[in-house]
Amino acid sequence: MEIIRGTTPTLIFTFKEIQPNRISACYMLIKQRGQIIVQKTLRDSVISNGGLGFTLTQSDTLSLTTNSPAQVMLDWKTIDGVRGRSNIYECSVKVAGIDNEY
Repeated sequence: MEIIRGTTPTLIFTFKEIQPNRISACYMLIKQRGQIIVQKTLRDSVISNGGLGFTLTQSDTLSLTTNSPAQVMLDWKTIDGVRGRSNIYECSVKVAGIDNEY
């Protein structure tokens, strides 16, 4: 998987054990070199096709550097107090044809 700087992709997390509408809190994180670069919360998400989607902004993707892979993950908690974490997905970060906001 790759993230292209300056684009606005939607990252969708799907679940086998829980329903997305039962999530009471979550953090979608993108890290590089152990540092949180992008952080989204439940308010930033949309339930779609049984998953939880987060659309990145141009500023989000432009904050990522191309010289280090990015790790994408979702920490979540249900209304019943069950807490979990998605798999950690490693992504390469690539430049767009025009590597800035427009």
